[in-house]
Amino acid sequence: MACEARLEAGRVLVEGRPTGLGSEDGQALRLRAYPWFEGSILLGVGSLYPWLSWERGGVEADTLWRVFCDAPGQPELFLRVEGANFGWSERSADGRSLYFTLVAAGVQRYDFGRGDFGPLGLQRDIDQCWMAEPQDPSVRAEEVVAGWVREDELLVYSGGPCGFEASWEGVAEVFELSPVCEIEARRPLAHVGSVAAGAGGVAWASDGGLCSEGVTAVHAGSPGLWRSVDQGQRWSLVEIPGLGTRAIDAVWAALDAPERLLARSECCFEDAADYCLGGKLFYSEDSGERWTALNPAVAVAGVDPNDPWALGPLVGVRLGPKGEIIEAETCSIEGGFALRSDDGGRHWRAQPSSVCERRGAAGDGALQRVRVGAWILEASPDGVVRRSASNPEAAGVSVHLDRAQP
Repeated sequence: MACEARLEAGRVLVEGRPTGLGSEDGQALRLRAYPWFEGSILLGVGSLYPWLSWERGGVEADTLWRVFCDAPGQPELFLRVEGANFGWSERSADGRSLYFTLVAAGVQRYDFGRGDFGPLGLQRDIDQCWMAEPQDPSVRAEEVVAGWVREDELLVYSGGPCGFEASWEGVAEVFELSPVCEIEARRPLAHVGSVAAGAGGVAWASDGGLCSEGVTAVHAGSPGLWRSVDQGQRWSLVEIPGLGTRAIDAVWAALDAPERLLARSECCFEDAADYCLGGKLFYSEDSGERWTALNPAVAVAGVDPNDPWALGPLVGVRLGPKGEIIEAETCSIEGGFALRSDDGGRHWRAQPSSVCERRGAAGDGALQRVRVGAWILEASPDGVVRRSASNPEAAGVSVHLDRAQP
């Protein structure tokens, strides 16, 4: 049985014991661990933000280590590839291949049996990028292996620096692989961030949030919420005025008054790598017919409520069961605040909060799974999964929001 590996304060521990791997300067890291033979595991550790060039150093991301569970302090070199980031890698379901990120060379496939690797396919071009040469108005995208959507569908973040270096213009793509590990097709990820059960059997879904994770400065979401009146079989877009260039990353419906909806816009990284813009709230009292942009900044002394930078992203969002109480936390130039409204966002009050020190530790109550009529709808990385409520453990059908279902 494989041993446990985890990150703690930037250092890699195996079975709770130090390995000597990781970062000593508190760099945000990503760890991948794969069971191996003779009581050992393979470890890859790299920057959590590989699309930022200044975050790529500090750890030996180009090395895949073998660590024995009973002697974790003596890691052995298993594979080293210059320019690789094994912290962003995934092993195939059959254990024969490892897909990993290689700077300037795209996704690579390592064959454990043969002991060699090669490119999975051609990298995407980014058009009209200011960094390109005049005679060649495009640049080759970087590709970051992010996980599995399904057994034969690999999630890849594809993009590159266009504009400020902190802005990683990119998309989340799915590589559909053939039985011989070749790319049969590549398509955009049909990301769904949350679902909600509204009034009258209406279902709601949000598809923003990728840029909230620092994945891309260019949101791939829609300018509103998706609405279904047939228990998740078909979806139509309801646009939200005033949303601007942001998509919605979370939606809530009041438990006892489901016609009252709360939506939050995603927070995207743009000019500065350590700050994102967005994360604002929108409220509807009539099942999405009309929307109001809420402004809790009016309750915070010392900030201009008309300044879009006055408050940071709203986290720890809660919507009361009757849709009147709204709670959230935010970090501003005046410090952290807990915000509360008792009348659907018309009036706000603020109290000091430690949210700035906790760095977003407060979770949000947006739902990932709801029941609408005879069906259970579940938000997933690639669509809404639809299951019969009479057999909730059965395999569901993934529905992409922008595709009509027969």
